[in-house]
Amino acid sequence: MKSQARWSRFFEPAPQDYGLPPEPEPRPTPTPAAPPRTRTRRRQRLLWRRAALVTMLCTGPSLLLGARSAGGGGGGARSASVGVKGAGSGLTTGAGLAAAALPVAAGNPFGANLVHLVVVGTAVGGPEQCADAVYLAVADLARQRLGLVAIPRETRVALGDQGSGQLGGAFALRDGRALVCQAVADLTGAEVHHFARLDLAALQAAVDTLGGVRLNVEAPLRYRDQAQDLTIALEAGEQRLDGARVGDYVRFKADARGEHGRRERQTRFLLAAARGLGQPERLALLPKLAQALVDSGETTLNGPQMLALAQLAARAARDGLVTLTLPGRYGQVGAAWCYQADASGADLAARLAATLAAGPLPPVVTVYNASDRLGLDQQVVKRLQAAGVEAVAAPEPAAQRKTTSVCELDSPAAAQRVADLLGVQAEPCAAPPDCPGLTPAGTAGAAVVVVVGSDYRGR
Repeated sequence: MKSQARWSRFFEPAPQDYGLPPEPEPRPTPTPAAPPRTRTRRRQRLLWRRAALVTMLCTGPSLLLGARSAGGGGGGARSASVGVKGAGSGLTTGAGLAAAALPVAAGNPFGANLVHLVVVGTAVGGPEQCADAVYLAVADLARQRLGLVAIPRETRVALGDQGSGQLGGAFALRDGRALVCQAVADLTGAEVHHFARLDLAALQAAVDTLGGVRLNVEAPLRYRDQAQDLTIALEAGEQRLDGARVGDYVRFKADARGEHGRRERQTRFLLAAARGLGQPERLALLPKLAQALVDSGETTLNGPQMLALAQLAARAARDGLVTLTLPGRYGQVGAAWCYQADASGADLAARLAATLAAGPLPPVVTVYNASDRLGLDQQVVKRLQAAGVEAVAAPEPAAQRKTTSVCELDSPAAAQRVADLLGVQAEPCAAPPDCPGLTPAGTAGAAVVVVVGSDYRGR
């Protein structure tokens, strides 16, 4: 019961802050011997008050729109901040501290530059629903960049006085929202500021509001479940999917990759949706979309905050929205099969903030093993992931070659960053000729391909 009382308060109503800039830290009273310094501080206080008044007049009416809260039992708190901290939340890197120190723009509805948001996807609305998807979004509003961390729903987590279990199942328990937010904070070191839940019906409605999402379906997806009256039949290739077919795409897991494949498809959809938001004909739809998401989901975000994140996603997609997966591995714990997170993820939120501050990255890096060293591709993948780059190993090795190279498909700057991380050379190429099955359309969104040879020694 102590655990319940501890975290349930994060979903109780909290007063609106109207997106005001943070108040300056209290300063000691100047000594009489330094009158010029006293006058300077007096002018600073006056400037802060004027800025606060201007911001309130500009943003106050729109902030009064409010939002349905993710409070306990779906209660009526309006834009209450979550404020859950993890064990590693004090490990903020220099980049993260720099983002927090930058001036907060007038009209910023969060009142802060660095925002952490936990996003949960469920099949249907209502209480006692397991989470089908869990993401941590890291938004750098000062630099207009966005990162997503996919957290496997099978991740084993502590559940307070309710023992331990999988992250997805935790959402269906008593105080499930608080449990999930606390687990994400502990796993990534993030200080969780906000929460949003989106069920399948709300997701489909959002996609239809945008007129569909253009997506490259990587293979034919077919599944039939008579008990659920569910039929999935998607053809391979690039196509525009409406809300119903997007729902099929993000739910499908009836292939050899199972949950891992479904999580990859969910991330591909998010990247495609973000790119779609940036199209000129859809920018005018963003306010309507943001308010619809607030009205149909459960969230601590209000309308202006949701709109700010939608606009941020549209801008970030053009510069390379960063996606990561919580590092770890699947294994048996007792009689249960679960995902066990690595300790290296304890400061993942801070490292992702540093990556966002450093500049654009490719959506996905594909790594081919062109050496006789088994597992070398996985070694390179872990090296890139540790640096905040979403990297995957190719399903089959490349033909043998002596040297390691980074092949740039359509993003020279991103390729150079990857090459610098690995200490190798970047080279332009339409597609590496000795990588089986690799074409620009077959890279699943990859802009950079790493071909790692026997000469690779790491950095």
